[in-house]
Amino acid sequence: MKKIAALTLSLLSFLFLTAQTPVNMAAQPGFTYTETFADIDNWTFSNSPVDGTFTAGAGASAWKGNSPGGSGAIPAATRITNATTAFVLDPNGSAAGVYRGSQSLVLLSTGTSDNTSAVAMDLFLNFTGLNAGTLSFDWASVNNSTGNRKSSLRVYASIDGTTFTEITSAAVLNFTNNSPTSGTVSFAALPAIFNNASTARLRFYYYNGSGGTTGSRPKLNIDNVSVTAVPSNPCTTPTAQPTSFATGTVLANSIQASFSAATPAADKYLVLMSPNATLSALPVNGSNYNVGDDIGDANVISISSSTSFTATGLSPNTTYYFFIFSLNSVCSGGPLYQTASPLQGSVATLSGNPPCTAPASQPSALTFGTVGSSSIAGSFSATTADEYLVVRSTSSTLSASPANGTAYSPGNTLGGGTVVSSGPLTNFSANGLTPGTTYYFFVFAQNSQNCTAGPAYNTVSPLTGSAGTTAIPVCTTPSTQPSNLNFTAGSTTVNGYFVPVSGVDGYLTLVSTSSTLSQLPQTGTTYTVGSSLGNATVLENNAATAFIATNLTPGTTYYFFVFAQNSNCAGGPLYQTVSPLQGNVATTLAATQNFYYGNLHAHSAYSDGNKDNPSFTPANDYAYAKGSQCFDFLGISEHNHSGTGMNLSKWQPGLTQAAAATTSNFLALYGMEWGVISNGGHVLVYGIDQLLGWEAGNYNAFVAKSDYLGTPQTTGTTGLFRFINNWGNNAFASLCHPSFSDYNNLANIAYNSTADSAIVGSAIASGPPFSTSTTYNDPPNGLGDLDYFRILLAKGYRIGPVMDGDNHNTNFGRANYNRLAVVSPSLDKNDFLAAMRNMRFYATEDCDTRVYFSVNNQSMGSVTTAAGFPSISIYVNDPTNAAAIPQIKIKYGIKGSGALSVTLDSVNAKTFNFTDVNLPANTEVYYYADITVGGARVITSPIWFTRTAGALPVNWLSFTADVTTDNRVKLNWQTAAEINNDYFVVERSIDGLHFQPIDRVTATNAASGSTYSGWDNAPVVGINYYRLKQINKDGSFSYSKTIAIDLRKTGKNAVIVQQNPVASKLKLQLQSTANQAVNIVVQDISGRQVLATKMNLQKGLQSTDIDVQMLPSGTYFISTIFQGQKLVSKFVKD
Repeated sequence: MKKIAALTLSLLSFLFLTAQTPVNMAAQPGFTYTETFADIDNWTFSNSPVDGTFTAGAGASAWKGNSPGGSGAIPAATRITNATTAFVLDPNGSAAGVYRGSQSLVLLSTGTSDNTSAVAMDLFLNFTGLNAGTLSFDWASVNNSTGNRKSSLRVYASIDGTTFTEITSAAVLNFTNNSPTSGTVSFAALPAIFNNASTARLRFYYYNGSGGTTGSRPKLNIDNVSVTAVPSNPCTTPTAQPTSFATGTVLANSIQASFSAATPAADKYLVLMSPNATLSALPVNGSNYNVGDDIGDANVISISSSTSFTATGLSPNTTYYFFIFSLNSVCSGGPLYQTASPLQGSVATLSGNPPCTAPASQPSALTFGTVGSSSIAGSFSATTADEYLVVRSTSSTLSASPANGTAYSPGNTLGGGTVVSSGPLTNFSANGLTPGTTYYFFVFAQNSQNCTAGPAYNTVSPLTGSAGTTAIPVCTTPSTQPSNLNFTAGSTTVNGYFVPVSGVDGYLTLVSTSSTLSQLPQTGTTYTVGSSLGNATVLENNAATAFIATNLTPGTTYYFFVFAQNSNCAGGPLYQTVSPLQGNVATTLAATQNFYYGNLHAHSAYSDGNKDNPSFTPANDYAYAKGSQCFDFLGISEHNHSGTGMNLSKWQPGLTQAAAATTSNFLALYGMEWGVISNGGHVLVYGIDQLLGWEAGNYNAFVAKSDYLGTPQTTGTTGLFRFINNWGNNAFASLCHPSFSDYNNLANIAYNSTADSAIVGSAIASGPPFSTSTTYNDPPNGLGDLDYFRILLAKGYRIGPVMDGDNHNTNFGRANYNRLAVVSPSLDKNDFLAAMRNMRFYATEDCDTRVYFSVNNQSMGSVTTAAGFPSISIYVNDPTNAAAIPQIKIKYGIKGSGALSVTLDSVNAKTFNFTDVNLPANTEVYYYADITVGGARVITSPIWFTRTAGALPVNWLSFTADVTTDNRVKLNWQTAAEINNDYFVVERSIDGLHFQPIDRVTATNAASGSTYSGWDNAPVVGINYYRLKQINKDGSFSYSKTIAIDLRKTGKNAVIVQQNPVASKLKLQLQSTANQAVNIVVQDISGRQVLATKMNLQKGLQSTDIDVQMLPSGTYFISTIFQGQKLVSKFVKD
């Protein structure tokens, strides 16, 4: 008997260890259980015994596979033919069973005869004390080898594993292999047998359904399985709120607090956190909130029976307001909230970083390099400091030291001296000095990064040294002129830059409408900008190698003349007047780039906007915005989740209303503000026509909550930024009112290339979000998020600054004059999204200020490489305040250095041309403009620049693109000179950002230059961007400027074959110049017609698929016959 008892006990113990653990529905938040299969890679089946149970993996214990057996005819729930007691390991396998998907469960049944094969997986649930609710899940068919046979999924319910009841509304029937389809089963009612049942199970039963004639059955991907329960006792509203709010540990980014339970006690407590002292919305009875959800301007921090909570991911030195509500939810008809007089408390976070402290030591080894009559270059060895302040003086001592907390810019006075530079660089150049004079230099170490109240200076024994400028020499005439004049023309402006020549002080640049000058510059005469010289006007007179001519006449040819000069000498200036550098360019008749002003961050009543007009729709909001001053576009970015009122049924109407509201002079966009504030961060997403979310039944495409950086390779997930990158088509992300811990701690971790590819901008100012002003008098408090933008730039991110309205009331464009300014060829949606992707935008506190900013004629947002020093041009124009003189600061930083940008130089003028002659070779840096005009501030997107070592390999003269009659694009370019040039690669992009090679052309390497052509044989019907990658014989390379051509605007019919070669569906893009019928004919290589069809085209762009699955493998020609035109393309059938 003892042996039998011991054996029985052993068996019972073994069965207990390997049995399922049903999901306890009473313990689930909101009585809702969701399985996302996020940890399925770690799910491990038991192999002793092999009974379908799991021994490892988060969430696996509630599931069980099944062995073959049972009775009845398929699809009877008890008849199973293939085991699901172990995973099929090959993800591309074709055996019947269960597979690990990408965070999903995949089932497959096989067999050529219908209704002969079945597999099943069971989910175990415990509804003790509860009534059954609903079942939801996502499903998608997965192609499996070849063929067109069908399969089906049915879901059964049982409480004993013997008798099963089908949940008919959860069935997915007769989907076809190699015809991908997907969907969501939403809120299918569970049967009453589950009420109060502790042994409930759901059987996902997959079998080879009816239909199809050849090949294999499809696999089925199951994800986001969600089960709900309903309490059986009726809810009542709590009669009391909690009391005694008490603060615990408070840090820079988190707050701990507690409170006393209500008397009488409530089931749970809802804790809300807001940046405002009053709530804009209250919890709604019957609504189940989750941590991170938004309720008006507040965010859910906790919803539990606990009387303590911790709020994380907060901003330093910020006051947060807490509101705590009693609620009853362990009941039916709930949850019910007590919304009168919630318990309140407010807490301020600590300062985010420690106070700045002075570096312990000073730099060392000050040495001087090139010394001229008016300049001295120097360098020194670094110490353990963030940055260095360099001061020069004609006195051997300074009368004052730098003051802690004061940031100095070049040109500022300090202790009788002048600031030369302030930043992380250990080299400097002091310019504008007096000839024949000794200068004393003082270098102070300073700390200002990741600390507060900085900079903090080490003022004890700064590094010192002296050097004397050379005596002013007698002027000599420059022997040579500069070279390689490059232009970019608009309708009223021309940007230009040129290659300098050594041994000269500067350049005199003239502009004229005549091809010859009536007067040359005269020795000893200094010409001021804007003055006349014969039939020309003085455009520039300085050392810069860039210029911008403004206020020109459209459609007019202008001639430019550049003279080398020496003026920092006795008897000057002397000009080299023989063969000045010349060039001409015509301004365009119409603007090639236009300035558009608006806002991409706003909300309608579809989520939590229009608080003053809750009946408004996006259509009302777009109509309102059209009447706002200098307001060309409005993007409505609805919150993507139900906590703010947004649901999937509103998404398509929003897109439809945006399209209807768009006109030739107003662009209406509809996007989303994705994410939650607590443990997350809000992100604007545009260019994706699907609602992204995580709530069952409330999205088109699933992206897990608070997952920003996930990739299949790193976390096994597809986070928001990877999803955007995979979508392509100019989709982009822009960061909203960022906190330093947002976006999976993006600002505090190493550079992330996935995020950089998706993010184009970060808000530097927002709102005010709940402003009700309609008289333009309620701006936000400065540029409060500028530092976050600067930190991401320093880490290496290529992003631009964004101005967000964040409107929650009906005052779109009228709360203030803050605008996002976008530089785009037109308000066409594709042009606009491309401009955003390419960071051709800036943030402005004035609603019509225009900024022209370029480096080597490359516009803001560009990434460029060149052999010479960068030629920077900035022109600022405020049309409604023409008398205002801007202050223009050129900001500079080293990409990926971690050091914040510093001021490189500044000027009070409308135009600023500058050449950075101190830029080290082979270092990627970025420049942007920080402008103040009429009291309003403007921050531009940067331009990233790398100076290569050595001589300029190619001097470009021109680069153009033309569409040929057969809808190919011919690229033509001309060089003025070539040195060690090997070949050119023609690169194309459809978004202006990601380029792919499409042609290669061998270089002549002629010293006098050459003319070249390349081809794009398969351009897209839309905007095509092109650039040339010039490869040197040593393998180094540089890029030309980027040009674009839009096949939709060529006035021609066009046909483009996509995805060539093709397997089954031939995808065509067709551009039609009119509403017309076309004939489409497919011929084989011998000219024999094998397929013909007819289509009715609408004017504009459209796509179509042609089924070529029945064609044998080989080469074919497809002819599209328009009215009076035949276009022929070639494709290959696999």
